[in-house]
Amino acid sequence: MHFSELDADDPEEASMAMARHMARYFGGPRTDGFRVWADWPAAGSRVEHCNTFRLLGTTPVGMR
Repeated sequence: MHFSELDADDPEEASMAMARHMARYFGGPRTDGFRVWADWPAAGSRVEHCNTFRLLGTTPVGMR
């Protein structure tokens, strides 16, 4: 199980941007480095479900 906490106003966009960023980091989406990073089955993993959530606000300590 993997959890990521993204400090962003739009966590869905931030999550999607991660693949674009990693593609640039590895020199493009068709490079061996990117394929290894993006290949979940090769790492013995699989994506069952993916959700993103946005923090809508906080509750003051005295109100909890």
